[in-house]
Parts: sequence; C-alpha cells; structure tokens
Amino acid sequence: MYAEIVGLLSQTRFALVRTRFMWHLNELRSKENSPNVRPSIVSLIMGMKFFRVKMHPIEDFVNFFTFLQELGQYFLEVKEPEIKHVLSDLFVEILLPVAAVARQEVNIPALKQFVELLYPTSLELAGKKKHVPALFPLVTCLLCVGTKSFFLTHWTNFLTICLSQLKSRTPKVALVSLQSLSCLVWVYIVRIGGEKHLETQTKLHHIVNSLFPKNQKFVVPKDAPVNIFVRIIQFIAHEKLEFAIREIIIDRLGVNGLQKNLYMPERMNIGLCAFLLIAHGLQQKEGAPPMPQPCLGAGGFRQAVIKRSFHGTNLNETLGHRLGIQNYLLPIRRAFELILRQLDTQVCRTMMLSKLDVSQKEFEELMSAERKPKMDLLKTCVACIPRLLPNDMTKPELLELLAKVCLHLDEDVRNMAQQAMANLIVELPAFRVKTIQVFIQFIQKNVPDTSPHQLDSSLKTLFHLLNNWNLALQKDGAVSPNITEKTALHETEGFALVMLCHCRTITRRLALHILRKCRSLLSLINTATCDPNARQPREELCCIDVLDQSVPAILERVLP
Repeated sequence: MYAEIVGLLSQTRFALVRTRFMWHLNELRSKENSPNVRPSIVSLIMGMKFFRVKMHPIEDFVNFFTFLQELGQYFLEVKEPEIKHVLSDLFVEILLPVAAVARQEVNIPALKQFVELLYPTSLELAGKKKHVPALFPLVTCLLCVGTKSFFLTHWTNFLTICLSQLKSRTPKVALVSLQSLSCLVWVYIVRIGGEKHLETQTKLHHIVNSLFPKNQKFVVPKDAPVNIFVRIIQFIAHEKLEFAIREIIIDRLGVNGLQKNLYMPERMNIGLCAFLLIAHGLQQKEGAPPMPQPCLGAGGFRQAVIKRSFHGTNLNETLGHRLGIQNYLLPIRRAFELILRQLDTQVCRTMMLSKLDVSQKEFEELMSAERKPKMDLLKTCVACIPRLLPNDMTKPELLELLAKVCLHLDEDVRNMAQQAMANLIVELPAFRVKTIQVFIQFIQKNVPDTSPHQLDSSLKTLFHLLNNWNLALQKDGAVSPNITEKTALHETEGFALVMLCHCRTITRRLALHILRKCRSLLSLINTATCDPNARQPREELCCIDVLDQSVPAILERVLP
C-alpha cells in the first residue's frame, strides 16, 4: 500500500519523491558494513515498484530517465546479487509500460543513454546461470525501449541465448526465456515490421524450429502456457499471415487433416487457438496486437484474450473470403473434423458418465500425462463451436458428439458442450431443429432411468436449449418458421409427457417446465405464421393446454 502511495505521489511530486528516495539510499549506502543494511536497501528499492514514467511533457520524461540513470549507475556499482536482482526487477516494472507505447520517444537522448549505460553489463550478467531469471527480462526491456538500429544490431545475440535456454531443465529459466522471446518477436515484427524478406524469413524459421522442432510431438519448452505460443504466432501473422498459417499452423502444428492419429495434441491445440485469434483480429480490425503484458510472471498472458476469439459469427467461405483467409479455411476445417472424430473415440466415448464401470479411481488413472493434452484439445474444439465447424461432418454426427460430451466425466467439458449446443441454436437457425431432435434421441438411447442424476442433468440441458431457442426467436424479430420446427417441438412434448410419468418429483417438475417452454415457442411460431388478413386466426392447442383443461374433470373423478 505504501509503495502504491509513493507511485501516485511521483506523478505529481516527482522532485520531492526523487530527493527523499536518493537521500535515504545514500544514507544506507554509507552504512553498508552494518548487518541489517542490505534488507533495508532491498525494501527501499521495492517501495518504488509502482513508480511510472510520465510520457508527456517531454521535460518530465527526461527528468524521469535522468533519475533512472542514477539508479542505473548504482546497479553497475553494487556487488551484492540480491540488490542487483531487485534493481533489475524494478527497471522491468518501470520499462514495460514504456516499451508498450513508446514510438518516437526511443530517440530521446535521455532514454538512449540509459539503455546504452545498462545494456552491456546486463547482457554479460544474463549469460550467467544464477542471474538468468532476473536479468533476462531486463535485457529484453532494454532492447524493447531501444531505437530501431540499436534493436536490430543487438537482438540477434540475445535471441540466440534465449533459444538456447528454452531447453533448460529449470522450468523457471525456460519460462522466462520464452516470455522474453515473445516480447522480442513483438518488437521485431509488430513495431519494426521486420527486415528484408529473406532475413526476416530466416530468423522466423530459426524461432519456429526452436519452439516446434520437426518430427517431435511436443513443444519447447514443455509445460509452458499455451497462450504464449499462441500470441507469438499472432505477432508473426501481423506481418507474415501466409507464413504463420501455412508454415506454422498447418504444417508444423499438424492442423492439416493429414494426421491419422492424435500424435501431437498439444501442438494442434496451439494451432487452432492461434488460427481463431488471427481470424478474430482480422474480423474486428483490431490493428496491431498489443505488447505482451506482463513479460514477467508465471501466468504469461490472460486466457480471456484467447477465449474471446472463440465467439463470433461462423467462419464460412463468405467470411473467409472477406478476411483474406479463404485459402486456409478448408484445410483447417478438414483437420478440425479429423480431430473431432479421433477425440470422439479416445476421450469422449471412453469417459462418459453412463459408463458404469468407470469409478473415481479409474477416472484419475484415465487423466494420465498422455491423456491430459487430448482433454485440453477437446475443450478447445468444443469451445470454438460454432465459430469453426468441421467440413464434412453431418449435423447429426456433430450434435451427437456434443451430446456425448454433455455426459463427460469432466464437469468443465460438460458445461462447455451444453454452451456449444446453445450457441448453435442462437447463431445458426439451420441447426435448431436437429439440435433438439438429436439430443432427445441421445437421451432415450444413452441415459437410463437407473441414473437419475444424469437424467435430470440431461432434462435441464434440454430446457436450456429450448430457452435459448425462445430467446433467439424473440431477438430475431423476423421469424421464418417451417413445419419441421413444429415437428421438433411436438417430439419434445411427447418426450416430456413420458418424463411426466416418472416416479421422481424433480424429474416430473423438469418435464413440466419443458412443456411450458414448448408452449411459448409454439406461440411465437404460430404468431409469425398466422395470416394478418384472417378475421380469426386458428388457435392451436399445446400439450400443456390440454393437460390444464383436463384438470377439473380429473379432479372431479378422483376426489370424493
């Protein structure tokens, strides 16, 4: 809290904060031989972590970096690794926001002097194993706030060091190297726009070969957040769209429909996410992607950035042509179909709740290290429906697969499948009738009365689908119903009548809610199809209306 207050004060009372900080720092440095001085210096430096550079006016910008030069000089002089690392972390906290927005500011002498002051020593320290986690982000930030000529002159050497550390056996070192690489790629491709075509292609191939080695199913480094790889591909696609999709996503990541088995599910997951993110950016006309923030930290990038790209209009041929990705859409949709079919046999059918022989212990065994990447791939595939649809898979096949996933052992996957079917109903009217019919048939075949929890869950899902259909009709305004829509609702009423005879109260209550929702849908459809010139529109009774009208007669017979 105190550090945040200091950060806020520095925006309006910078000279005062600077004077007090340097006075305390010099006083502590004069007592360096005392045993408690080092922790005090560390605490003092950490108290400046919310300090931020004012970009305008230029006088304030120069004053801020003059202050940072004083700290930089102390960084060069101090011998204790602990203090060097704290100063390095402080510089990263301050420089990252500057790197994200700086354009012409990188040519200001105060900033150039600061970069040239720290870079040689920082690069030398980054080559030592004990300094890698702290110094890699600092070297990265110095390159990112440097001029174009400075970056192009020095980044190649540091790129080589980063790529060599990707295979480090220390997970933290490998992750820091990957995050530094993502920032470097952003500056090189997005901000600078690369170099000459051949030189840019050579460097990109070198990077891709390091992250996704040929003839291997894993990525490097292993167990790193998928989001970082996805964003690196997005940065490359900003200037080299064909290279990113054809040579990375389709070729190197196996999203090509040529794989006869799920040999590399983790790579396929990255490829699908990257393609959807690229398409989202093109459709929204977002322009240049922002610099990855934060460069330091275990989480990497926000998952929400990736998930947001799963939603939107269906990527059909018309939209693909408008976005300029029509040549890549067909092979990716074919690959998507093949991936879904393989996932169906490997992680859908074998992990359904209706499989009575699957106990909790066996479920934990099923979630092995080999199966987990396939589960992650399944989540991605389900989440991106109906944004992306398989090429040659029929509607009943796709819907039956989603219905199976609604009974999956994993709760997150179940919820995602239910939402995917709801999205199909809302966004693609052609799927509405089949979604209801296929799901009812699936319940009849695969959900036994002896599994009340599964039956109730399935009925809730059916009601959720009908409710989304109802909301979609109200939202559309112009309804174009046909006889098949009524047929599907009549089938639903028949199914609900059977469930109304169930021995459990909660099941009967759910069946009643379904009947009422059918009445609401039929009312909307009848209103849209009635002839406005007719004197008295023909009223069509719903099943729930017939039951309501029969109640008085039934009570008269039953009650004494």
